Amino acid sequence: MDIYDELGVRKVINGLATVTVLGGSLMPPEVTAAMAEAAQHFVELDDLQAKAGQRIAEWTHNEAAYITCGAAAGIVLSTAACMAGTDPDLRGRLPETAGMKDEVIVHKSGIVGYAQAIRHAGAKIVLIGTDEGATAAEFEAAISERTAAIFYFYNVSRMKGQVPLEEGIAIARRHGIPLIVDAAAQLPPVENLWRFTQMGADLALFSGGKGLCGPQSSGLV
Repeated sequence: MDIYDELGVRKVINGLATVTVLGGSLMPPEVTAAMAEAAQHFVELDDLQAKAGQRIAEWTHNEAAYITCGAAAGIVLSTAACMAGTDPDLRGRLPETAGMKDEVIVHKSGIVGYAQAIRHAGAKIVLIGTDEGATAAEFEAAISERTAAIFYFYNVSRMKGQVPLEEGIAIARRHGIPLIVDAAAQLPPVENLWRFTQMGADLALFSGGKGLCGPQSSGLV
């Protein structure tokens, strides 16, 4: 008898994917062993976050990396960073955004339930296009002095008709607006860990509990 039997929880065979509602992925023994080892000591979490982020950035060929409590938390933190920047007073005011750029542009055809995490940071979502897609002209027209970021929920199956990511990055660059890519479930291939930032995205988000086979409540920015 295991813990699920004791709780009366039925175990299932996952024939779908690394979906959150089924627990994401199964953690390999080396992952659970590392977690058990780390649980034996106290450390300063700011130091751990900085050192772990530096190591992950090196492994993934990125300028920097940050560990979050899931990809949804990465959406909140990334959105907040685009609105408040490095100003501690502005950060402390969130989700109140008076005087800040607080609009985030998202394709209507690509929006998913996790878009609510954008609002959790205090931002307002500006939808472009229709359920069938959007044009570059609609993209440009949505940009205003209040635009804090452009957000792509990256999933090939939902991107038909959208402004291609490469073109979206070019538009963002032209207007000096940061662009965020939510690639939570886009692993494998491992190259995606640096593909989006090398394309020009400012931030790329990944779930730690899907293709990375880590804890379900972990993520990477």
